[in-house]
Amino acid sequence: MTKEDVIRIAREFGWEEKNWASQTVFIVDMGDLVNFAFQVAAAEREACAKAAEGFPENRDWVPNSLWGNIRRDVANFIRKRSGT
Repeated sequence: MTKEDVIRIAREFGWEEKNWASQTVFIVDMGDLVNFAFQVAAAEREACAKAAEGFPENRDWVPNSLWGNIRRDVANFIRKRSGT
């Protein structure tokens, strides 16, 4: 996940941006910050799961083969990880 991805998610949350000391800052409360952290973590998990499903991209595979099942299972395991 890139810095731009994190900022995009912050903006999607509707956080107010302020300029302070030549930097852009977001004004949030702690509850919103926790929810934001969970959202960022979920986005990162999904990116990792998609990477697992596509690994390695240059190998032909059949979805129900052993290799396909391992990739699917790893992706599902990543998606199920959460702190909630």
